Amino acid sequence: MPPATWPCLLLAAVLAVHLLLQALRLRHTRRLQNAWLLLCSYAFASWFSPGSALVLLGSTVATYGLGRSIATAPTARLRSRWLWLAIATQLGLLAYFKYRGFFADNARELLAVFGAHPDLRVERIWLPLGLSFYTFQNLGYCLDVYRGHVAAERDPLDFALFVAFFPKLSLGPIERASTLLPQIRAPRPLSLAQLHSGAGLLLLGAYKKIAVADPLAALTDPLFAIQPEYRSGDVLAAALLFTLQLYADFSGYTDMARGASRMLGFELSRNFQAPYLARNVQVFWSRWHITLSSWVNEHLFQWLATSGRWARVLGTSGLLLVTMAVMGLWHGATWMFVAWGLYHGLWLCAFHRVRPFLYALEQRMTPTGRGAFTVAGVALTFAIVVIGELLFRPADIGQSAAMLRAVLLEPGMHSATLTTVFAGLRSYWLVLVLDLAERRTGERAVESWPAALRTLLYGYALFEIFRTIGGHPAWSGEAFHYLRF
Repeated sequence: MPPATWPCLLLAAVLAVHLLLQALRLRHTRRLQNAWLLLCSYAFASWFSPGSALVLLGSTVATYGLGRSIATAPTARLRSRWLWLAIATQLGLLAYFKYRGFFADNARELLAVFGAHPDLRVERIWLPLGLSFYTFQNLGYCLDVYRGHVAAERDPLDFALFVAFFPKLSLGPIERASTLLPQIRAPRPLSLAQLHSGAGLLLLGAYKKIAVADPLAALTDPLFAIQPEYRSGDVLAAALLFTLQLYADFSGYTDMARGASRMLGFELSRNFQAPYLARNVQVFWSRWHITLSSWVNEHLFQWLATSGRWARVLGTSGLLLVTMAVMGLWHGATWMFVAWGLYHGLWLCAFHRVRPFLYALEQRMTPTGRGAFTVAGVALTFAIVVIGELLFRPADIGQSAAMLRAVLLEPGMHSATLTTVFAGLRSYWLVLVLDLAERRTGERAVESWPAALRTLLYGYALFEIFRTIGGHPAWSGEAFHYLRF
């Protein structure tokens, strides 16, 4: 059975039982549905590895207990201690499973500078499914309880489903308690309109992943593997195609997760809003991985900015760099991801400096001039993102440095690269059309189209999915890129 088959069968089973429970109109329909969803969520986690389900369960139990302790603590001092224990618990899970090798390697290299050579080799271990996503969600929940933004959840079943809900478990979105828990607590009668809308979004997400991202990966991987014969054209082509691949891959998963959730009566948060049409880097980060960006902004940047001491020491630019370095480190336990975060942080700092001048200049322009100004901003922002992927996609800092060096010092392009670029752009065209439609008429742009046009769109997406799978008899699908984070 191809790896992609199991989640499809799981969703079909979940939906069938979910609808059956609704049709029976039992007294405790909502709780039975929640119990069924929770069981399937743990089955989904166990399919990747039994250990993933155990870590998920441990994190859930700890967060539930700590959230209740924060809410019921009799003094502010005790509440603060419970919060710090919650922070230590969630970050400790990340440190052990994701960063312990990184910490050990850097400690060994630092001690070697002083002549010490301790044996700090640490065996690399598996990364539990979705750990980076649900630890941030759990930590955000504890912070919201501490600040009084939400009440601590009393029902352990509802809270467990909040953490483990399978459509968002592996790759988010990172949901807030104030958004998802009320939906879990409330009855969720389904309508044909919801099922149709969710199925359409699910189909378009599958199209992005299978018919766009996977073929782009097949084109991109060889371009990153031509070392040491890099030429500037080859490197820029690789960065461009990977940029398109990453968006189709990650937003495709988000669309599938949101579509499946909508078919079950839930509305998950948006994680993308046509980010490659952003007019500057600040807007880009408000549209790319929205739930992570907003989490880091609220719980790290704003906290540092209002702390007084840190704000005075670092200033706005320093706060931006620290925040983006953490954003980079969240993606992976290497200095390359930190460098990628700092790269974007520097651009954010630069934009922060010139923003008043740019806005004043735009106000003096004619409508035509403003349009050209916006197009130029979109092009520049996209170029910044593309170059940044040379710090994100390569296997290590050495490969990244070699590729950046080639961009500056090795002009030219291999003969087959241009053909590869055109093939990649041909596969991406519909994603661009959908983003343009969303920017023009809103999130549910496709649903506002005439029925005949929607039918044509869904039919084309389905055809391309089957054509991609049929063209590779042994097709099993590329793993989602963000699963490694």
